[in-house]
Amino acid sequence: MEDLKKIIRMNSVQDCPVTIEDIKLSEAIYGPDVPSLKGKVTRGRPSPVVEDIVEIPAELVFRQHLVDLCIDTFYVNGLPFLASISKQILYRTCNRLADRTMKHYRSALEEIFKIYEDSGFAIARIHADQEFKPVILQLQEDGKMVAFNLANAQEHQPHAERNNRTIQERVRAVFHSLPYQDLPIKLLNYMVPEVTRNLNFIPPKGRISAYYSPREIVTEKRLNYKKECLIPFLSYVLAHDEPAPSNSQTP
Repeated sequence: MEDLKKIIRMNSVQDCPVTIEDIKLSEAIYGPDVPSLKGKVTRGRPSPVVEDIVEIPAELVFRQHLVDLCIDTFYVNGLPFLASISKQILYRTCNRLADRTMKHYRSALEEIFKIYEDSGFAIARIHADQEFKPVILQLQEDGKMVAFNLANAQEHQPHAERNNRTIQERVRAVFHSLPYQDLPIKLLNYMVPEVTRNLNFIPPKGRISAYYSPREIVTEKRLNYKKECLIPFLSYVLAHDEPAPSNSQTP
């Protein structure tokens, strides 16, 4: 690009309709030259991983140490997901389920338990529908000190139902922001948990903190623009890979 600008300034190409302003606009609209990126760019040294830890007040964590967790299953295009939300913190999780068997419920719940336990919290009570009773009893038999409160037959846990509705609304909103009429299952498997994860970024109104988001309270990680906000979902990108052998004509 710099060479092209140079010859345009020097009027080295007779009757050339391209101006310096055209080149600047082209760079702004299209970005870097794709063939040059594929043919000439070498992979640089990756940036070191640095965790920006947020200092959450100890009193805040202590008051919410025992977590009341609301769980329920919801569907997106017929695909089952297990959603959870803690009553006071409002931290949300979403796990894709292969099916609604106790084995997969157990695996998803163990992942959720690990998130809270690694952060110094303890799940004291689970609020759910009757279908979760067998798996919760199994967790108790295996030593999990967790109580449960199950909704009556033909009824649903209100916090979990509201959480399901919120996630489904956000999924529909994201889908309608995309230039596609259909999405394959593999992309839905990523999109629904990603939408749920993003809901944890904003401090909810009228809850335990007006300054710390549910993500910061549970994980103590600050939101990073370059890592989590720069590239919208389903964007096209050019990324480095590791070709083998590395001296071929592969981009």
